[in-house]
Amino acid sequence: MNHMDDREFILEKLKKKVLYILLGIIYISFIGYQVSRLRVFTDNSTLFSEFLYLPAYIAILIVPIMFLLYLFISLKIRKLKRHREDFNFRDLITPKSIFIFVSLILMAIILIYQN
Repeated sequence: MNHMDDREFILEKLKKKVLYILLGIIYISFIGYQVSRLRVFTDNSTLFSEFLYLPAYIAILIVPIMFLLYLFISLKIRKLKRHREDFNFRDLITPKSIFIFVSLILMAIILIYQN
């Protein structure tokens, strides 16, 4: 492996970690928000229901930063692969990426129609 492959490998691993952190924050905040809307939690303890909103509040701050970091890393990787022939946009369309995209769209639709 040469120097370019090492940088590319490290960036790919970093990109995957950032993506999993980003998705984890989004999914946990969505679930916390949905659970906090249940009548069981809102009637008995307002403090507990506020703790369930906490991941959503944190996500509002962290998700844009993580998304920009993910885009920056993706562009860096694309710049490294630009002169090679093995980069293909079809590689981006995998069952996992389709599942993630569809789940994020469904979460957005649910949140829009709940408000």
